[in-house]
Amino acid sequence: MDDQLLSDIAKVAKALDGVPKDLRPVAFQFLLQRIPLQHAPTKDARKATPSTRARPKSPAGKAARRRGRPRVLSSLKIPKSELTKFYDEKKPQTHQERYAVMACFLQDGAISNNVDVDEIYTCYSLLNKRGPKSMDQVFRDADRWFERDEESRWALNHVGREYVRFDLPKKTSPPK
Repeated sequence: MDDQLLSDIAKVAKALDGVPKDLRPVAFQFLLQRIPLQHAPTKDARKATPSTRARPKSPAGKAARRRGRPRVLSSLKIPKSELTKFYDEKKPQTHQERYAVMACFLQDGAISNNVDVDEIYTCYSLLNKRGPKSMDQVFRDADRWFERDEESRWALNHVGREYVRFDLPKKTSPPK
């Protein structure tokens, strides 16, 4: 702290000594407005100072921005009626289950062996469903069902395939 700031603080503290406790906050604000503070930052300095509320940028965020938004692939020939029927039969509840169902459909139909974000997003679009905010994150969260290749594409492994085939739709237990 500089000497001027310490001097200003001492002036404000001395002025508040005779003020009743319940009026001190109001008096403090009043005195701050009346004392010319030479150390107060200028408007330009405040603009240049980073906000204390700003969140640090994560490396994943940078990668997501570089990659861009997912795209609907018009070149991908997916039979909408068959996809809708398969999706409705399996009744996936979470985004991870939806990804597994879509990947299973694409792999079984020989449309794509390994899938990427754009292919999954295309399926969401055909089904008229809202996708997750972070398309890549769902693949990472569902790593027990998906394996990543060198080209950043994902293959549904045997565990994910069997989950879709045998565990979906989820069986509801009869009421007791």
